[in-house]
Parts: sequence; C-alpha cells; structure tokens
Amino acid sequence: MPGTPMELCWHATTPPVDRRSVAAASLRHFLTPEAMKLLRSPGAGVPPSRFRPPVYVTIWS
Repeated sequence: MPGTPMELCWHATTPPVDRRSVAAASLRHFLTPEAMKLLRSPGAGVPPSRFRPPVYVTIWS
C-alpha cells in the first residue's frame, strides 16, 4: 500500500493487576518492546518457507 511502512507509536492500557483478566494479562505480556521489534523485523525468526500452520480435519458421518 502507498505510505507503508509507517513509523507508529502504540499504547495499551489495562486495569490494575488485581482487576486484570487473564486475556488482558496475556496481551500485555505479548506487547513488550522485544516482541514488537520481532514483529516489525520480518527477516528475524523462522522463515516463512519453514512455517507450517496446523491442519485440522473433521470427519462427518
């Protein structure tokens, strides 16, 4: 798309620890500066050619 990539600043707020849901805590843990740096650097980590998504098969009778 025109204008991408863009330098952005993201902010996330969550309730205090005693009122935070498990999902919010997981999201906050995931959104660390290190994780965001990995997400923004496509050359790091597992190359797309080696990525194998899970396959689910459902058999109906």
